[in-house]
Amino acid sequence: MPKLFDFQAESLPSWWDGNFRMPWTKTNIDLIQGDGASQLVIVPTVYMDTLTSTRVYRDNGDPGGYNTDGAPRTESDGSIEEALKYAQSRGLEVIFKLHVNIQNSDWNALIGPPEGSTPAQARQWADAWFAS
Repeated sequence: MPKLFDFQAESLPSWWDGNFRMPWTKTNIDLIQGDGASQLVIVPTVYMDTLTSTRVYRDNGDPGGYNTDGAPRTESDGSIEEALKYAQSRGLEVIFKLHVNIQNSDWNALIGPPEGSTPAQARQWADAWFAS
């Protein structure tokens, strides 16, 4: 692939715990490196219960995680570390970016304070959201 910039990054998202430990992850990282990428963006997904929740959490059994259905959707710290170390061994810089999803089918682009919030209430919501 021709280089247009001094760096090229490709993303490696995950919506389920354990994906980063699967054989296909190493294959994908090898392909990304082979494409000429200099950076890999590791993108695990974290969750909120509703669009207006202020609690953002890892859906897994790690400390600080929360899972109630036995199907953890956030990569564990160990899985993330394994993908990170492998990418670095292939000479890639690693960027870590969290992706926030909602536990239902709501569109995450609509995350925000409740409709009708005053500017002060919206600020209070944002402070609580970022603190979580």
